[in-house]
Amino acid sequence: MINEISSCDNLINNIIAIAGELKLSRLLRVANFKKRDGIGASVYTVFIMMLCSCFFRGNKTVHGNYTSVKQANNKTSKSSLYRFLSEPAHNWRKLLLLLSASVISKLRKLSYHRKFCLVVDDSVLERPKASEVELLARLYDHVLHRFVKGFNCLQILMDHLADP
Repeated sequence: MINEISSCDNLINNIIAIAGELKLSRLLRVANFKKRDGIGASVYTVFIMMLCSCFFRGNKTVHGNYTSVKQANNKTSKSSLYRFLSEPAHNWRKLLLLLSASVISKLRKLSYHRKFCLVVDDSVLERPKASEVELLARLYDHVLHRFVKGFNCLQILMDHLADP
């Protein structure tokens, strides 16, 4: 149990360090992520905890995963979490674009003398027998050429190109 808590805290600290390096709080403001009325955690804190909850599979719901990694000083209810996810004013596409540009600029600094490419794969994880799983959707699988029940899985790989 102590190792699990230690690894959870270590993961959260690493994600917070990466978010600070990428200036995530500024990107959230630019993408129109604003805190609504009431007492609770900031948009940045909720976003970081949501991101951390993606790595824990102990619970069936987003809120269950969120509360399993939630720090004690966060006062965020299930309703406010789902309002955060479904807020129409949040520009998720702009946030993803800004975050991608920030990551690419950091990667270019690491390999300024070599060419590299980013390989993006958006595979479908099929779950044909799942009935009540949160975020399960009917997706078009381009490999099978039909709709399936499952999840989108986005993977990004940085590959260095060989010099001629």
